[in-house]
Amino acid sequence: RADLGSGISIVAPGDGPDASVVREFDVVRLDESLRRLAHLDPRKAEVVTLQYFGGLEQDAIADVVGISRATVARELAFARAWLTSDMRERDPEDAR
Repeated sequence: RADLGSGISIVAPGDGPDASVVREFDVVRLDESLRRLAHLDPRKAEVVTLQYFGGLEQDAIADVVGISRATVARELAFARAWLTSDMRERDPEDAR
């Protein structure tokens, strides 16, 4: 579900009983944060890209990248936390 403002709503895998969570993101800030992550750790950025933009499940990501499913899960958990923190740090509304 997308809106016409600067953000976009995406359905992301959730950790709770629901299979997914709808989150609002500023696409430009997300892209910038993902580029910063790729600079720091290219594999984590690749794993995120394969899941969220490629639509791959963790088993498929493991096969594509050549790592275990457990490593994919760890990489995704770290990357989600890092991206969330990075985007929050650079949120112009937080600067007010």
